[in-house]
Amino acid sequence: MILLRVYRLPGVLMAKPFKLDQPSLLLQMISSFVALVLLTAVAAGLPATWLLRDQLERQAWDQVEQASRAVEALYAAKQSEIAGLAVLTAQRPTLRNLMVAEQESDLLAYLQTLKEGAGLDLLFLCSPDDQVVAQVGQAASDLPCAAELQPGLY
Repeated sequence: MILLRVYRLPGVLMAKPFKLDQPSLLLQMISSFVALVLLTAVAAGLPATWLLRDQLERQAWDQVEQASRAVEALYAAKQSEIAGLAVLTAQRPTLRNLMVAEQESDLLAYLQTLKEGAGLDLLFLCSPDDQVVAQVGQAASDLPCAAELQPGLY
């Protein structure tokens, strides 16, 4: 059997045991480094996130405005097409003859064919005193020939 004796000599420094309640220099450096990295990430990340969010919101509203302009252009083109069709139809002798002869069934059949060919939901003829002469399709209002209505798509 071997016995080991440890003697403490006066004046000789011995290493202290490591305790977790007293932070060492190494532990302080590591925690400071981690804190510095996290602070840097937050300082760089938050402004970048705000900038990206603002840019995406601006792009979304630009797309909404662009879509609005495109829809307005499509409606204007359709309105122009319908106005041209109305002028062309009014100049046709068949429509005039049917109105003068007061042949309501033939006039309604003519208007129905015209409505289907033009792809319209409603087509009506108005007299100069704002009265409906003939109508095909379901009316959207009681007074479709009212003078205060502006020409357009409804």
